Amino acid sequence: MIRISLSARYLLYLILVALVLLTIYSRLRSAEACWLLWSGLLLSLIIQDNTFSERLLTLVVTFLASLVCVLLATSASNFPFVLAPLLFFTTLACAYLAQRYPEYSFGLLIINLFAILGGSFSASTNGLAMRLILMSEGACVALLLQFIFWPGFKKSENIALTKLALLNLQYLSRDIFDCFLQRDYSDNQYMYERRLHEQKIKFMQTVVRLKKIDVHQVTKLNRLFEILLDCAQLRGRVSDFSIFQVCEHELQMINAAINRLLSIPLVNDVEPLLEAINRLEENYQQVLLVTAKEPLPFILFIASLRAFSQAIGGLKI
Repeated sequence: MIRISLSARYLLYLILVALVLLTIYSRLRSAEACWLLWSGLLLSLIIQDNTFSERLLTLVVTFLASLVCVLLATSASNFPFVLAPLLFFTTLACAYLAQRYPEYSFGLLIINLFAILGGSFSASTNGLAMRLILMSEGACVALLLQFIFWPGFKKSENIALTKLALLNLQYLSRDIFDCFLQRDYSDNQYMYERRLHEQKIKFMQTVVRLKKIDVHQVTKLNRLFEILLDCAQLRGRVSDFSIFQVCEHELQMINAAINRLLSIPLVNDVEPLLEAINRLEENYQQVLLVTAKEPLPFILFIASLRAFSQAIGGLKI
C-alpha cells in the first residue's frame, strides 16, 4: 500500500478546495464573489491542530470572528473616525493574543486581515449581506472537505509525529553518548547538560502532540525515553570519567547502533546493537571490573541497553 506523506495530503486538500471554490466562483455574477475565494482559501490553511475536534473548533471560531470583523469594518467603512479606532484595536487585540497563544497566530492573522479588507471595500446593505453569505459558503467548503481528508490526515500525522519523536530520541541518545565519549565533558558539563535538557523538552513536546492521536504509540516511545534516561545515569554514577576511554570503542559501536535503530525510516534490526552490548560486557569482565573504581554502574548500564534493544524491537510505524 502506497503511503502518501502528510505534506502531500495537505497539498491535495488545498488543491481540491481551490478547485471547488473556483468552480463556484466561475458561476457567480456578483461583484462580491472574491470574498468566497478569500474565505475558503485562507481558512483551509488552518492546519496546526492535531485532533479533528480541535481543528474544526479553531476553523469555526476563526470564521465567526472574521465574519464579525467584516460586518463591523464594512459598516464603518464610510466613517473614518470610527473605522480607524476599530482597526487599531482589532490589530492590537490580535497581536496581543498571538503573543499569548502563538499556536493560534495564523488564525488571528486571518481575522485581522478580514477586518482590514472589510474596512477597505465599502458595500451597500445588500452587498454586505451577499459578502457575508459568500464568506460562509467559502468556510463551508473548507470545513466539509476536512471531513473527507481527515482520516488520511490522522494516519499521516501519526507517522510524521512518530518519526519526529524518534528523531528527538536519536539526538538525545547522541548527546548522552557525547557525555561519555567527549573528553571535555567534565570541563564543560553545563553545556552538555543543557543540550540534554533541550532534547528532553523537544521530545516531550512531540509526544504531547502525538498523544492526541495515538496513546498506544506514545506509551512505547515513552518507554524508550525512560530507558535512555536510565543509560544517561552512568555519567553521574562514575567519578572518574577517564574510565570511558577504556571502553571507548564499544561505546562508539553502541552509539552507532542506537542511531541506526532510531533513524528514519525505522530499522528494526537489533543484532548490531546486541553485538555491541556483548562486546561491552566482555570488556567489563576482562578490564572494567578490575580498573573501574565503580564497576557496578556499568552492569546497570548494560542492563538498560538490553532493555532498549527489546523495547525498540516492538516499535512499529
